[in-house]
Amino acid sequence: MGMTIRDLAKACKVNASTVSRALRNDPRVKAETRDMILELARQHRYTPNITARNLAAGKTNTIWLVLGSLDNDIERVPARILSDLLREHGYDLLLILHNNNTAEFERIVGKLNQGITDGALIIPPGYKSGKIIRFIEQLPIPVVFIDRWLPGVKTPAITSSNALCSEKLTRFCIDCGADVYVVAFGNSNTVADIRQKTAIECLDKLGLEYCTEMDAEFLRRRPDKSVALLSSTGIKSVRVPHQGFYDELAKHTVYGGFFDSWTYEDKEFFTRAMVCIQDFNHIAQTAADTIIKLLSGEIKPESSIICTDAEKFIEL
Repeated sequence: MGMTIRDLAKACKVNASTVSRALRNDPRVKAETRDMILELARQHRYTPNITARNLAAGKTNTIWLVLGSLDNDIERVPARILSDLLREHGYDLLLILHNNNTAEFERIVGKLNQGITDGALIIPPGYKSGKIIRFIEQLPIPVVFIDRWLPGVKTPAITSSNALCSEKLTRFCIDCGADVYVVAFGNSNTVADIRQKTAIECLDKLGLEYCTEMDAEFLRRRPDKSVALLSSTGIKSVRVPHQGFYDELAKHTVYGGFFDSWTYEDKEFFTRAMVCIQDFNHIAQTAADTIIKLLSGEIKPESSIICTDAEKFIEL
């Protein structure tokens, strides 16, 4: 008979309720106590008795796709493709939404420690806390990140060639002859960080002038300058929260470099623009292949960024 929750409690010299809370990532349990319990549970391959069938079989034949929503292609397309691909290997895909809420994401990650799925594919929210990173690393199941990742976690991440794509969009605007640049990829997650950093490095090498936020005053002081807007989403998200910037931008000759979150709204606004089209099908296929290899033991978990190198560019 396998180790029970009472066995864990006795070994850790705590009560059973503390063990139960630690396995659910309950914040009431001290970090050092939780880590001790999780490590012992991992060593003994402890699985909560959710159903007798799962306990006997040792697997659930399910894989979770943990994501923020189904609003964008980076979420919708992998969900559809992964469901078909994993079914071929005998796994059902379950969609679990964290709604881009970090507290909800923590709660979901806590459940992943309870043996209710065989693996997890995760599109995380913008999250930089070391707490959740440690908890993910202690999970007894394989994990693969899709699109973005949490820095420092020893697990593969499948994404686009964000640095190369950002550089190409930036150089397109340079070739268009833009005088000044608004680099607005942001820093909300690891992908945005890379796009922002790459564009800035490219501009710094050439000594070109730029700002890193929607700054109307920056444009107002440069009335005769042409402007390049580098962004993941175009200007749809600019109008409401940055109306003053949008109004000022409209007074200039404008070039654009965007990723495919841009829906081509107001394309007449731009003299020229280039859009990077990411291959979400390829990302999903690579993620499915990676999680299956991890489950079979063909490869071991490691901190690696796997770029699909399958992007296309459209010039408008």
